[in-house]
Amino acid sequence: MINDELKISLSFLRLSSNYLLLVRNALKEAIKQGNIFVVIKDHKISEKELYNETKWSDFNIIIPILFNFYHGLELLMKGFLILKNKTNLKKTHNIKNLLNNFCVDYNENIEVVNFLKKYTDIKFMPKILSIFLKENKIGIDEFFIFLKYPTDKYSSKIYNYFKLKYNGEKGLILFKEIIDDIDHLLPEAVKIYREKENKNQQL
Repeated sequence: MINDELKISLSFLRLSSNYLLLVRNALKEAIKQGNIFVVIKDHKISEKELYNETKWSDFNIIIPILFNFYHGLELLMKGFLILKNKTNLKKTHNIKNLLNNFCVDYNENIEVVNFLKKYTDIKFMPKILSIFLKENKIGIDEFFIFLKYPTDKYSSKIYNYFKLKYNGEKGLILFKEIIDDIDHLLPEAVKIYREKENKNQQL
């Protein structure tokens, strides 16, 4: 019988998996299409043709993709922290605090810790992401604002997304990296949860 703690944790982890798989699948489409932003043909192309050729390119999808990616990471960390009875973290979007708590409670799960650090600690981030944050003078813990709205909450600052877009081949490298990392992360997450579930059943 799964207790309440395990049920709540599992609900967070399942939803996290849904968000991360959406990111993975969308990025695979972007890779298939080549992440192009200029279409060269031997004839004048229509708007419809241009759209079809670039509908999965980073200038169209990267911001909502990253929002879903980071929301997936937030749910993942919360799901595992709930296993440690830290249910008070459910209403925060502060990625840094979640990461710090996760690193303390799951320091033996090196692969997952390293994955989370890679995408939440600016020192380890892929360049496209770190440059964007630095140029806008924002931290990843503010992702729920800058990937959801075009301005800060006071509408005094408009975010500049240019560094996330029109990255062509560099963007493809980032997409492949995120896909590979998600493919490695999800089985590790399942393993951690099952270990906790088995321990719980033995009590």
